[in-house]
Amino acid sequence: MWNLRQVLTSSLTGMVLSLSLSGCSYDGGDLGNPIDRRFEWFSFVGGDDIRTACVPGAPDRYRLIYTALYDEQVRVYEIDSASRVLTEQVLRPANLARFNLDDIASLWEPVTAKVPLSKDDYKALQNSLNASGVYAPPPVGLDLPSHSYNWTAAFCHQGKYGFTGWLYPSPAFDKLTFNRWLFDHDKTGIAIDNPAPIPFDALYNAQVRDGQAFQFLITVGSDGPVRSLF
Repeated sequence: MWNLRQVLTSSLTGMVLSLSLSGCSYDGGDLGNPIDRRFEWFSFVGGDDIRTACVPGAPDRYRLIYTALYDEQVRVYEIDSASRVLTEQVLRPANLARFNLDDIASLWEPVTAKVPLSKDDYKALQNSLNASGVYAPPPVGLDLPSHSYNWTAAFCHQGKYGFTGWLYPSPAFDKLTFNRWLFDHDKTGIAIDNPAPIPFDALYNAQVRDGQAFQFLITVGSDGPVRSLF
């Protein structure tokens, strides 16, 4: 009889083969599964789907992502001006308590919540986005390693696509205000991993060396993210 490791390895290998044939563009699917996420993450972070739909007259859309060390916690906040609903997702490491042999992906099922926003809520969020420099020229060349604390924002605002980011620690990160607004409206019930100095982690380095950890770099470009694997 196979043990859990063999079951997971076999299932994930099958998903890798399937995804390798289907391309890497985010198509609106679930990113809770880490294999799906590995193939589509760059497209998702950069908001390729938002960019495609961003034409004059289109509703404003925002995808704000807080990475608190990629392999530990990722929080995704999405807002559509047409519905004024804040959709929240927390992506975390596998939880064996949720293991279901018929649904391997349930191990990584994200925690989600939807929060309706009033007109005043939405206006306050807009003010915080503007004060945080979301609409300012992006910091071209800023590197955002996966094993770091950072924010990214992909958006369609007034019919124009944009992408920007912030890395901790930095003065720009310290000046953010939309993060506090989002955290105050977070209904997922999952504690926030606050930014902190990153200590040396021998286990993580070994996992990177052995290919068990997905390590990558996103660089802020003038018109979207520049992607690279480590």
